[in-house]
Amino acid sequence: MSRSLFIVTGANGGFGGAVLRQLDTLYGESALIIATARNPVTIATAGFKATVKTIAADFSVRGAELEVVCRRVASLAGRTDYFSATLINNHGALNQIGRGLASFNGDETDEYLHLNVTSFHVLTSAFLEEFGKMSRIRLVNISSLAAISPFPELGLYSAGKAARMVLYKTLAQEYPNVTVLNYSPGPMKTAMTKDIATTAANPQLAASFAKFDKEDTWVKVDDSARKMLQLLKSGSFESGQQVDYYDIC
Repeated sequence: MSRSLFIVTGANGGFGGAVLRQLDTLYGESALIIATARNPVTIATAGFKATVKTIAADFSVRGAELEVVCRRVASLAGRTDYFSATLINNHGALNQIGRGLASFNGDETDEYLHLNVTSFHVLTSAFLEEFGKMSRIRLVNISSLAAISPFPELGLYSAGKAARMVLYKTLAQEYPNVTVLNYSPGPMKTAMTKDIATTAANPQLAASFAKFDKEDTWVKVDDSARKMLQLLKSGSFESGQQVDYYDIC
């Protein structure tokens, strides 16, 4: 039986690490996983039944160098006759917290959007070039509520998430043979949310994240990752749709 291919970016911990664990649980030996991180040594796959190949990928590089990085990631698995090929685009970064949107200058804005939007698009294009003629292709954007609802101090983050969502909604229309999912995993206790809770200058933003700690209502990363993969496998959503964890939990 042909194996299922999964390329997971930002795979070194947090939600990306949970995606790897749940892929191994759900697919086991039938999965080939390509896992990327700036430092692949930090990717934890001990005891996995799935075949995992790790690769260093710095998506902040520019121009032709970025094209090379993305093509190398997309082509690492080779053009074998896979049962399916899935790209789970999880890499990205949070903008600096404690600053209002107008305080970011042009260079800072360009640097942020390059990592979070441009590299996201270039990698997706490389993936489609490599696997676009297959019958079972899936694209997953790890989105956020911030893609559709702005938050103070998260202006660049929201802009990046909104751009990624619209890019994938567009691809869903341009590639009817590709299944596209924008998935918002819910509020999870990660390094990113800790950064927001501890450094936010806006009292409402800080209080909203502190409330999750006080009430212990964080979404568990592995639970959200499992729900996402089960949804993706079922195909019970409209291609291009933004689906939130709370829509399916």
